[in-house]
Amino acid sequence: MLYRLCTVLGYPTPRHLLQHLDSRDISGWIAYYNIEPFGGLHDEHLAGVITSQLYNCHRGKDQLPSTPSDHMPNYVAPLMESSEMQSNFYAWIGAPNGTDS
Repeated sequence: MLYRLCTVLGYPTPRHLLQHLDSRDISGWIAYYNIEPFGGLHDEHLAGVITSQLYNCHRGKDQLPSTPSDHMPNYVAPLMESSEMQSNFYAWIGAPNGTDS
């Protein structure tokens, strides 16, 4: 949350922010954020809402409607199977799969 607040208020790092704001100020900003979100994720959601509305206005009869999340980036990487993770690890250390030499 501190990095997001730095971005909004123009501070380069949380260390700089904490030199000017006390815990009461930061608590106030967190409370405000819980009521009125700001920052990148909120902006992406708003863009998704607009994009999905435009898409839905112009979609064909046989096309399914879209939602805002259909037009937002997905920052969560898909989970890797443990066997794939193990193979990647052994390849990274340069050992044949399943051995330690």
